[in-house]
Amino acid sequence: MNNEERKIFWDTLNILDGRDFQKDFEKIKTTIYYPEELCKFKRVDDYSLLGLQTNQLYISPAIQYDDPFDTFLYIDWQKLDKLDNQFKNYSLYGYNKYCIDYNEPFSDEGFQHYKASIENKSIHKKMIQSLKDTRSKMQEILKSISFTENFKNETLWLKYADNHKGFCLVYNLKEKLKDIERLLFPIYYSSTPFDATTYAFYLELFKRNNERTKALLAEFEMNTRYDDFKVSLIKKECHHYDQEWRYLSPNQNQQYLEWKPSKIIIGLRTPEHHIELIKNSAKIAGIQNIYQVCINSKDEFDIVQLNV
Repeated sequence: MNNEERKIFWDTLNILDGRDFQKDFEKIKTTIYYPEELCKFKRVDDYSLLGLQTNQLYISPAIQYDDPFDTFLYIDWQKLDKLDNQFKNYSLYGYNKYCIDYNEPFSDEGFQHYKASIENKSIHKKMIQSLKDTRSKMQEILKSISFTENFKNETLWLKYADNHKGFCLVYNLKEKLKDIERLLFPIYYSSTPFDATTYAFYLELFKRNNERTKALLAEFEMNTRYDDFKVSLIKKECHHYDQEWRYLSPNQNQQYLEWKPSKIIIGLRTPEHHIELIKNSAKIAGIQNIYQVCINSKDEFDIVQLNV
């Protein structure tokens, strides 16, 4: 997918209302053009060879990615002030609900005490440090696997495959799509970040989940239903060369995704002893199709099959 197509996907994601998950998925699926293959670049080390041998892909928390702005909560502080005032304005509603839920008599004195309690516990007073903590926590919680569309991506051979001395795992997406299509999406690249202010405020309310926050929680939950997806699926425009796709883990405890590569492509400059390690690991995993990058007569990247 080019970035114009990715923008259509992104714009559609942003208008989903979250009321009907199946309907939303069918709508978003019409904007996604799945490639036939997905690629994952690796350097040669004990960890990558073990993953190759076991056909396991490690699911990383965003905090481990090289981009510090990956899965980052961008916050408009002025907008947050307005949301905080809205929280205070729910005091009368909240006090009424509190009286009903706990069978307490409504009184002016009780209401003033309740209101003062809310204002003294205003989210704004402890907001800055708390949101920084929330921002880091979200990068620890939201986990994913990154792929790219094309093994010929020279930048990624440099960046993730040890300057062409590593290897590339190639996956046949048709074999796996039915299992992961609700969790696999393209990354959208933009110079304008996703405004996660409302989402961050909702997360703050959720941490304080009590009688005072329940009224707003219900409202904000609907408005932020897909915001964890949005935070995870947008990156700065400078990363557009990645042509990234992302598998979003549905379970914080999930550590690996099992998926056997259809072929392995060894880097152009991979040393001979590393080539043997890769071939032996692929043999253990039951992978027969082993290739190596070459430069063809048109001075372009190509591959040639190796003897196993």
